[in-house]
Amino acid sequence: PGPQGGPGGPRGGQVQVLTDVHGTLTAYQSLNDEQVYDAFVLRADGGAPADTVHFPHHLGQQLLAAAKAGSTVTVSGFRQAGPNGRSHFHFVGLTSGSQSVADARPTPPATPPTETSATVRGTVRELRRGPNGRVRSLVLSDQTVLQLSPVAVEQLADKLTVGASLEATGTLRAAHPGEALATTTPARVVHAETLTLGGNKYLMR
Repeated sequence: PGPQGGPGGPRGGQVQVLTDVHGTLTAYQSLNDEQVYDAFVLRADGGAPADTVHFPHHLGQQLLAAAKAGSTVTVSGFRQAGPNGRSHFHFVGLTSGSQSVADARPTPPATPPTETSATVRGTVRELRRGPNGRVRSLVLSDQTVLQLSPVAVEQLADKLTVGASLEATGTLRAAHPGEALATTTPARVVHAETLTLGGNKYLMR
């Protein structure tokens, strides 16, 4: 994964052949629990099918400032097969007029975000799944998004059902520099550390 959870290209891995794609950036998308922009739809010149281009979360503000929806852009990147077998275009850079944005590691903030503890209670309203079809998080009745580790999801799969009541403790996700919110209200995202479900309390590691 790229910085801040974004799906940027591999670092220090194999050499990739870069491709420049010219076209129109038609829309930005948020494909994550945090509801921050992490992708845009690119309609290439020449009538090729529209492509969804993912980018690291910390580039959101730069990209929105450089290229609004409807802008003519040149996107540099490379294609690679994802875990679902589909070909994905990895973002490396974008140019729109005189504006350019390149994929680079974010500068660490002078003061790291302070972790805030949180306790949540409610019923499961929705099971959110990732591209691989596996549950990645739970949406509770108060709209809180509870993120669980893949191991926890696998071990508690039979108990994680819509309508189940639970209580969890964990850390509240803080906003990171450079991210662009896709909604007017930030999502409340909690990374679970303990989970009480079905009369049992589980430690999430």
